[in-house]
Amino acid sequence: MFCEIFFRATPGGNYLIAAGKRLIVTGGSTPVEKLKQIASGYSEVTALLTHEHHHHALALTAFCRECGIPLCVPVACRGILAQRKMLPEGTVSFDLTPFSIAGLDLRPFPVYHDSAFCCGFFLDSIDGGIGMVPNGKFLADQFIAEWRCCSTIIVKCEYEEEKLAADFSGGEQLLRRKLAVTCGARYLWDHLPVFLGEQFRRIIVTGTKPRFFPDSPLYYFMEGNELRWDIQGNTPEKWFPLGRVSL
Repeated sequence: MFCEIFFRATPGGNYLIAAGKRLIVTGGSTPVEKLKQIASGYSEVTALLTHEHHHHALALTAFCRECGIPLCVPVACRGILAQRKMLPEGTVSFDLTPFSIAGLDLRPFPVYHDSAFCCGFFLDSIDGGIGMVPNGKFLADQFIAEWRCCSTIIVKCEYEEEKLAADFSGGEQLLRRKLAVTCGARYLWDHLPVFLGEQFRRIIVTGTKPRFFPDSPLYYFMEGNELRWDIQGNTPEKWFPLGRVSL
């Protein structure tokens, strides 16, 4: 059986993890009715939040409540979501212990983000597995041995640091905070190829607004391994295939 991952370019950036008739939907701002249409093609659907931010949680929790879809949230975020009255009945919490949802085995790990808690996941497979950082900041010294065993690495970033600094109107303090807790294209460009070397097979960078450096577009090729900016602008309705592994 194959597991496939798809991304939709929205604020919050929904991801779909599909294996046969089983589906995991992560948080983002895809409308509830659109999520219902997608879920109708699967016999087993589970929702997953990586952190508690409103634009990730609002549509997903409403979808779970209306459709009776089980929701998994980090333990550290549960109380915050409960205070907002956003938790559907039967919500399940997880910590950093490996767990299974929709028949898929996930191993969560912490990532830096301006939230109570945020996590990424390893999804093990026969051909090397997938490492995902749907939100937050990818740090090159985290889980180095495991990253190098992945066949596909999916990292989200939404800006190029120099461009953001030139255009940002929210003040220096807010800009510094954003750069400290999120992952920009320049960071990925400078760190990932050196960090992963010739071990990795494919790395995908997703985001809602692609940026290009003045001297070269954000494409990196080395020894047949691909670092690519995957999402094109102005395509909010399209789901992009990111990776496929054998379970």
